[in-house]
Amino acid sequence: MLYRCFLVGLTLVGCGSDPSNPATQQQFAVTTAQGVSGVVALTAPLAPQAQMLQGSATDGAVRALVQEGISGPAGVDGSSCVSFAWSGLSVTITFNQCVTRSTGQTLNGSITLSAMLVPTQLSLTLSQLTLGSDSLDGSLTLSVNEGSPTTISANLSYQSASGSAHLLLDRVTVTTGATGISLSGSGSTSTGSLSGDFTLNSVTWARGQCLPSSGSLVLTVAGGPPLTVTFLPTTPTQGEVQINGQPQVVFAPCGSR
Repeated sequence: MLYRCFLVGLTLVGCGSDPSNPATQQQFAVTTAQGVSGVVALTAPLAPQAQMLQGSATDGAVRALVQEGISGPAGVDGSSCVSFAWSGLSVTITFNQCVTRSTGQTLNGSITLSAMLVPTQLSLTLSQLTLGSDSLDGSLTLSVNEGSPTTISANLSYQSASGSAHLLLDRVTVTTGATGISLSGSGSTSTGSLSGDFTLNSVTWARGQCLPSSGSLVLTVAGGPPLTVTFLPTTPTQGEVQINGQPQVVFAPCGSR
């Protein structure tokens, strides 16, 4: 079969929506991975704080933990670019040209965050939030159960210059450390007439990088075979990954978007 599509920059043109088309699957996987990276940028500084919320008995302690996560060493670069408007345990957080330390991207717009202590959750609502040249709308929730890993659930619409996708994450496990953040779990994604399911296998973002540097994303588009994207140490700087074991450059390097 001849696939009538071609590459302009890093955007595939003319591929249509045939799920059996390898180029269509590849572009869909790229957009999905970029959307998940947006989730990481927003949740990386809050995941450790969510774990500490279990011992917070007062509104003041909750507020301090949230603000430390957002504007502290793991959050945005500089507290002057972010403001907080609290009402009880809900807050509107406004970003103005903030740079996220987790992924190194510029963050603008507002988030509404609500904290719950029993069960321990941080719920975020986004409306036309921009991350670099990309935008995110929707909601996500960080949940903590004693003795269990922190998880992320999300219902987000993602838009970039290269494509758009609607992402659903179902209690994806998040692991944070001084050097970065890792996600494992499953979700679904859709764009136009395309839809599919994906699995994140220890996908890890080093601190300050907008793309993962290890792990894999396995995407199965409805009507097509599975496609495995394996992230490499060179992915953030060169955009290179392995697609079903074959090296390819499919991402714009961090700093260029």
